[in-house]
Parts: sequence; C-alpha cells; structure tokens
Amino acid sequence: MQNALVDPSQMRTAAPSQPTVRLAQIVPLLDTVTADGVDTDIILSRYDISRADTDHVTVPLVDYFRIERDIARALDDLTAHLSTRKLTYQTGEFVLEQIKKSTTLAEAVASLADYFNMMHGGTYNTITRTTQSITLVIDDQDFPYSVREHTNLVRLIGECVQIKVHCLLDSLSHGLAAKALRRTGIVRQTGATETAHLSFWPRPPQTARETYSLTYDLALASQSIPKPETLDLSSDGIFSRVINHIEKIGFAHRDQRFSERARDIIESGHWQQESVAERLHVSVATLRRRLAEEGTSFRQLVQDNRLKRAETLLHRGHSIQHVTEALAYSDIRSFNRAFKRWKGTTPAAFAKQQNENA
Repeated sequence: MQNALVDPSQMRTAAPSQPTVRLAQIVPLLDTVTADGVDTDIILSRYDISRADTDHVTVPLVDYFRIERDIARALDDLTAHLSTRKLTYQTGEFVLEQIKKSTTLAEAVASLADYFNMMHGGTYNTITRTTQSITLVIDDQDFPYSVREHTNLVRLIGECVQIKVHCLLDSLSHGLAAKALRRTGIVRQTGATETAHLSFWPRPPQTARETYSLTYDLALASQSIPKPETLDLSSDGIFSRVINHIEKIGFAHRDQRFSERARDIIESGHWQQESVAERLHVSVATLRRRLAEEGTSFRQLVQDNRLKRAETLLHRGHSIQHVTEALAYSDIRSFNRAFKRWKGTTPAAFAKQQNENA
C-alpha cells in the first residue's frame, strides 16, 4: 500500500550519493539578488564556483545552503529573497525559542508548523496524524515566491526547504527524526530531470503530490528528546546547523579548508573546543594544530564570530544588554572591553554611529 510505513532497515541499502544542484537551476535567483545589489560572484567564489561555464557546473547541496545563507546575510532576509515577504533574522530567533521548549519530536514538528505559519502570514504548514504517524504538510501553492515564474527553481526551493526542515528537526532531536522518518512526498512529477539533490533522502520521495510532506513514526516521535544544548538563535545559526548536519550524516564536502569547517560549526552555536573537535572527529590537540597550520586559532575563530554577531545585533538596534547576553558574556563590562579591543570603540559609540549613518 502506498501509505504503509517503511521499516527503517529497508530505507538505505547502499552508501548515499552526493546530493548536488546544477548551477543553472539557481541562476534566476542569483540574477534577482544581483539586481538588488548583492555581489553573487563574490559569494560563489567563496566555494570555488564560477558562472563562466554555468550549464556544466554542479554545486554540492551543502554549498547550495551556504550560498543561500550568504544571500540571507547580505539582504538581512531569512528567506534569502525567495519570498516577496521579507523575514528579518529576529524572526528566526523567535522560531527556535519555541522549538527549544519541545520535549518530543512530535511537539517540535507541530511547533515548527505553527510558527512558520505565523512568520509567513498564512496557513502553509499543517499537521496530520494517524494511529501510526505524524506528518508535516507544506503547501506552497499560494506562497509568495519572488521567482514564481521559474517553475523548476520553485520546485528546487520547495524540496530544499523540506530537506532543511528535516535536518533542523534531526539535529535538534539528536538523530531521532532520521530514525522516525518513514516517507517523503514532493510536488515534482515522476521522471522529471534535475533531481540529483533528492539523493539526500534515504529512499526516493513519492512524486506528483499536491504538497510536500515529511511523515514520521508516531511512536518514535512521541519519545522524549534531550533538552537542546545552547543554540545560536540567529538565521546564521539555523543555516549553519543544517550545513553541519548534512556533512555529519555522511555526505562528502568539497575540498574545504579545516578552518572553514570549524567556523561553520562555531556559527551554529558551539563555542567550546571539545564540542567542535568532536564534530570534526578529531582530538582537541589536532584541532589546535590544524588551525595553526592554516594561520588561525580556535580563540580567533570564536572572537571573529562574536564580533560579526555583535556588529549585526547592534546594527539592528538591539540593546547592549541583549547583545551581552546573546554572546554569553558574564556582564556588560566584559563585553565592552572585548568590543573595544575588536573595533577600537565602545558598543554604545558604534551603535550611535550606525544610527546616524542609517
């Protein structure tokens, strides 16, 4: 039966192939944000990608999310300009605050649906339940895509949102979502081309559906999940968590500098050497040595991340007290000293200058 649940042991019998996106698929998005003043050539160059031979360039799925993250940063828009309705980074913080309160995967799924609806101002996400399963249904038929006329891109976006949601849930539930996943459904027609990114899934999604769906085993989804560790509640944190998770579950990354991989993990909210080393599958001593070989240090990477976040939060009007707490400083005095070392001025003076220049 089409709706029968699938035994997890049958989900994947061979090593996963690298999920990729052809650069030509995302050109309409790149063109749109370029027109808005984003230097997409610089963004692509960070990942050794050039538009010189667009039709033949493939981008690892993990780098597609990096590109989307960089666009979101440049535009201060959680949707990376995929929606005509801009969502600021503070909105992403609000969503994760709600997810943090979830004690089961089922609660996290329901919370995600409710608050994404609140963010986007429509009922795009619903939950259905049976005696065996809980399903997150994502209906984008009326979603205000900024690139609605590009059907192939819209399909890619929908499928990547689905992947991003599952990665976020799996990361926050410490792998329970992957164990509980039973089937996925997508809108794309059977036999369609440009589907290399779909190799992310442990078994092919059901195609030609009216909506996107993620179906989880209800018994597993009702189990208690550990309380999430300290989270980076910015949009950067969401993207970095997804990026790290895609690499963690076994998909090869490009030939990336060790310091870049460490930076991605730090940006997802892990500021302890032991935690970062564990996620890179090395010892703390090896972490230090590899970073030193690339001319940096763990302390420097953390400082750089804190400075970037401090500048962003102050630029967006957050109080110094809020920034101090968000960056885990013991008190405002400590934050003031650190910020002055970084920028040569106090946070208050920096914020005032930003307001005057706005």
